[in-house]
Amino acid sequence: MKQISLGEMLTPEQLEAALTLWNELKGTGRFAAEAARIIIEPNLPAINQKLGQENDARYLAYALEYAFSQCEQQQAHDMTWAPDVCQFCGAQIGYGIRALHLGVCDRCREESPQQVH
Repeated sequence: MKQISLGEMLTPEQLEAALTLWNELKGTGRFAAEAARIIIEPNLPAINQKLGQENDARYLAYALEYAFSQCEQQQAHDMTWAPDVCQFCGAQIGYGIRALHLGVCDRCREESPQQVH
């Protein structure tokens, strides 16, 4: 399964809207449904094109919810926006919430899997 950053899937504006929605709805059980309806479904054709496959809006919303919840569970999470840069080659991977960065580009992950944990 291909790993992507949220910044590769959603635009900065869409990510900001998702984060605002998360802060309003976390813990209510309504985030995924509302994120799918408000953010993902209207942009699904562009998201599918970016990801190179057909996707279900609700599934992507659940993935977004999981990413945000994992970020909040981290002790020192950083919810600021910043470029995600590969720690091995320095290539810019995307742009998004710092705590959700991948830190390794696809090329370095494939060429040196022993370095990537």
